[in-house]
Formats: sequence, C-alpha cells, structure tokens
Amino acid sequence: MLPRILRLSFTLAAEGPGTLPPYLGSLLRGALGHALRRIGCGTSCASTHRDCPYGRLFEPFAGRRQPYLAGEPVAPRPYVIEPRSAGGDVDPGDPLIFDLLLIGSARELRAAVSAAVHDLAPAGLGARRIPFRLVEAREIEPVTVPSPGAPASDRLTLRWVTPLRLMSGGRIQRKLALEDLVDRAVQRQEALAHLFGDAPAPVPGGRERWRACARELRVEHSTLRWHDLHRYSHRQRRRHPLGGLVGKMRLRGDLAPLLGVLRGMETLHVGKGTTFGLGRLELSEGGSARTPSSHEIPGRSAQRR
Repeated sequence: MLPRILRLSFTLAAEGPGTLPPYLGSLLRGALGHALRRIGCGTSCASTHRDCPYGRLFEPFAGRRQPYLAGEPVAPRPYVIEPRSAGGDVDPGDPLIFDLLLIGSARELRAAVSAAVHDLAPAGLGARRIPFRLVEAREIEPVTVPSPGAPASDRLTLRWVTPLRLMSGGRIQRKLALEDLVDRAVQRQEALAHLFGDAPAPVPGGRERWRACARELRVEHSTLRWHDLHRYSHRQRRRHPLGGLVGKMRLRGDLAPLLGVLRGMETLHVGKGTTFGLGRLELSEGGSARTPSSHEIPGRSAQRR
C-alpha cells in the first residue's frame, strides 16, 4: 500500500523578461533546495541536515540496514516536482505553474515548502535570476492512487510524457525492457511506503515475482523514442544529460497482477530524475493514450498556457 500523498499547486508570475530552460523541473528543484536552506533550521543541523526540512526532503537518511536500497544510506526522496509550464522566453506577467507532491511523512513539511516557494520567487529563477511573485498556492488532498480493480481489457497503453531514464549496468537504457521497468517501479514504491508510510519492510527477493508477471505480457506496439534533454550547471560550468525515452508502449496480456504497480507509477513516476518530474507516466486501458497536452514534452512551443 502506498503512503498518503499531498499535492501542492503553485502559480508564479514573472516580474521581468528573460529566458528559462526548456524543461523547468531541475531548475525548480535547485531553487527549492536553496530556499529551504535559507529559511531552514539554521545551524542546529548544518552538518547533517537530517532533521530540518531541507534534510528530510533532499537528504533523507535510511541507514545501511535496508537490503532493498543496495547498501545505499540515502533513501528515495519523498517528493516529486511536476512542472505544468514549459520554459523558453518569458515576459512580465507570464505564469509559471508547477505541482509538488509530498509523500507520506513529508506531508508534515507543507508549511516549510510553501514558505520556501514564497522565498524563491522574488530571489529569481534562471541564469539571469528572473524575479517572480507567488500568485497562488493550493493544497490538493488526498492524492489517491486508483484501486486497480479488474482491468477493462487485456490491453493497456503506457505513455511517458517526460523522459524515462532507467539505469542498467551503469548506463541509461535506450531500449526498454518491461521487466526492468516493473522491477524499478516496485523497488521505488516499496521503499517509499516503508520509509515514509506505514508499510512493512519489503521481503528480500520478493521482486522476482513481479518480474515474472512482466515477462508474461507482450509488447504489442511501441513508439518509444529517445528525447535529448540537458540542464546546465553554473557551479560546475557544464551541461548534464537528462535525456530519456518518451512515447507510447501498448501491452497485451493478463494485466491484473501488475495494474496496481503501473497505477503507482502514474503518481510516483519511475527511473532517475523523478524528484524533478522525469519518468512521468500516463495509462490508458483498452486503447491508445490521449493527445499530449502542452506542458508534457519539453519545448518552447509549450511556454504559455
């Protein structure tokens, strides 16, 4: 069972002209982190950040006792940023809209997160620090992952509206293996439910049954393609790749065992870069997915809504 999720929706308005990156997720994550540090708990946990809002969101400590984290002491981050606007040229008054999901116990940080967004807006976004103002902040609760129920048919279309970045052997996959996708999704969902919700710890080796279910499905049609995307680090003075797979994949077979996991991906995303909105999936049972909306595929054409 997935933890409860709080969706915060923010609308900013530009107070000056400028240009923002085509995809805003990484930019917003960085600005949020800096703002949380500025308004956080001061010097009381400056060395570890474990107990302040910044640490609980950006550096959650899990401990090496968690076998499903492969020995990593840092847990999955209990938040997801979903940009609803694209970047490009910005004029005064233009809106910048994004949602932020707080997962499980991170919902307690809603006040700190809202204060940080209020702080980051006038501090400016982008290389030229375009000033913004906070126009609206809303809470949307509860966010519930739909109960899988019985599948409507034996076909299901998966569509990635932001790039999917799955690692295998230290490399980003350019071809998607369905059982790897399911494996990463189960690992992420179980870890979030255990560390930030009330679910019991996952059973070691239990993910193999999910991989077996995935192997029983057939990929009937796929339009997945590679979409190049980068972010620029002014601190490191270099570009970092964010590219991944976008497009559709239609599955056929016995969907019932996996439908809950796939529905969980719709809300929690999957793969690398989930904290700033990558790996965002939409499902459509029995047919093809809907037409893309303007904010989904990064690009200048989606700037204004």
